[in-house]
Amino acid sequence: MNKYIYIKEGQFLKDVLVEIPSNCIVYKTLTGIGATTLILESEWNVIVIVPNVPVIKGKCKKMNKNKRKPIIKGVYEGVTISSITDYLNSNVNRKKFLTTPESYFKIKEAIEDHPDYLLFQDFFLLFDECERLVQDVSFREKMLLPMQDFFSYNRKAMISATPIEFTDPQFKRCNFIKKEIKPLFKYSKDLRLIETNNILFSLRKFIDENQREPYFIFHNSTASIAQMIRQLKIGDESAVFCSEDSKVKLNGNNFKNVHSDLAAFKKFNFFTSRFFSAVDVEFRGNPTIIMLTDLEIALHSTIDPLSEAVQIVGRFRDFEDFRPKKEIVHITNFNPNIALTCLDELENDIKRGQQVHGYLKKHLEGATTLGAVKTLQELMKKIELSLCITPDSEINYYLKDNKCFEEKVKTFYLNSGNLIQGYKTSKHFSVIHKKETYAISDVERKKFLKSESLNLKSIYEILCPLLEEINAKFSVDPFVTYFEKDELRSKFPKYIHDLEIIGIEEAKRLKFSPYEIRKAVKNKGKNDQVFNFEFIDFLQENFVVGSNYFSSCIEKITKEGIQRYNLFKLQPGTRLLNKYFQTRRTTVKGKKVYRIEKQLVV
Repeated sequence: MNKYIYIKEGQFLKDVLVEIPSNCIVYKTLTGIGATTLILESEWNVIVIVPNVPVIKGKCKKMNKNKRKPIIKGVYEGVTISSITDYLNSNVNRKKFLTTPESYFKIKEAIEDHPDYLLFQDFFLLFDECERLVQDVSFREKMLLPMQDFFSYNRKAMISATPIEFTDPQFKRCNFIKKEIKPLFKYSKDLRLIETNNILFSLRKFIDENQREPYFIFHNSTASIAQMIRQLKIGDESAVFCSEDSKVKLNGNNFKNVHSDLAAFKKFNFFTSRFFSAVDVEFRGNPTIIMLTDLEIALHSTIDPLSEAVQIVGRFRDFEDFRPKKEIVHITNFNPNIALTCLDELENDIKRGQQVHGYLKKHLEGATTLGAVKTLQELMKKIELSLCITPDSEINYYLKDNKCFEEKVKTFYLNSGNLIQGYKTSKHFSVIHKKETYAISDVERKKFLKSESLNLKSIYEILCPLLEEINAKFSVDPFVTYFEKDELRSKFPKYIHDLEIIGIEEAKRLKFSPYEIRKAVKNKGKNDQVFNFEFIDFLQENFVVGSNYFSSCIEKITKEGIQRYNLFKLQPGTRLLNKYFQTRRTTVKGKKVYRIEKQLVV
């Protein structure tokens, strides 16, 4: 089978490919050639997983336009399982879903409960912009949920203009192939690379010398964007496009024109990584695209020249009668002393971590006291988080690939030569390099920022005084207090829940750090559920010391208890049972079972 598929200028994917083949990763090379459209217009029932909500809303708006009933069903936070069932019951001939990874489970549940469909047999699963599996997995815990099912589908594929190599051995076991789209025309674009020691000064200099309107500025740091808007005094002329959480944070710090979906553009339009890929930015004009990387103030604002830069530029699509001329600029500083981890060293650390985790897991199975159980579990959890190991002592290949990806991207920012070579390797850009040096560097600028107190308040810091004010009214008017708090809870459910769990004083002690608060909530919530007395009684009623149980039986019983007492922070199975009973793995009539040795004191 030919690995390459050739495409001419002006052609779309449907012109060169009848359908997206199963068990295939399609390297489409070019953005905006209609890959998602091809699968959504196919004869299959389809589930397409895309990285973010704006993509779904944009595609649904476009493809459902002028239709009496939606032919594409978008699924994301707030979309109910019952509405998915209604869509499955509709007279739409072929069912087409667009979903975020986090909302995939809702589609799965609706289909599995439906009498007319079999999930793995009747649906084609496509992971669009598949590099985000690697790029986002470190900060999106549920990103990998669909991958638990991916290889079970009869028809499945992945696609992107800029895929990242996966090391998950299941691709090889399932005989996945690669198909690469090869353009038969020149597609590289000029890119102006401005090397600087002061990002803000270079941005201001570029704007002063290149009067345009509007500017599209891509920078993956909400706090840094806010600081730039303040320092450049362009608040009334700016719009920020970011995640819902960042939107709340910016609104709470008195920033206007902040959006989690595409909206009307201003003169200066700032985009965080939520908008780096897949979203179609409909702008009928010649866009000025500015990418910003600031290693001094926001290390995570690095932009991969092989993937993210290509995707950013690809957000601006051709119109039928108009092909925009894109002015592309990347302003960045460099750091020859970035701390790097050798990939071979990282690989060895992960392997050693896997061995240690397995060793601890065996000891956990034989632990006889609650203290020993808790100590071993904490040690195992630290290994899982830091060294890409699953609770089953397997390698989490996507977290591993993420760490490798981040280390590779760092190397581009050791010096300008490395970054220029990266852009050259991508084949999408011809680089024009310029260096600017200022007396005040980003190091000094960072010191000034601290002295001027330009750091943003966290959402917790914004909400705490509101909660304190509401709570103070309770003795005077409890009725009003209830409704005011309920209103806050409806708008900020996650944050109010966290503050109610740990308390306002504890949040203050933790200096309103989102990371520390979430950690405290997780620990308290999980411990509270582990020691739920009704659940303990339930387990003691259903598990008898001296009896043997299959792992499937253990999972079924613990799951029933979790559902009965709403303890959804707990994971059903043998690991959970080992918190309450000492078990021993043994074999009875050739079948593996778990024998309940004794009840642990809890």
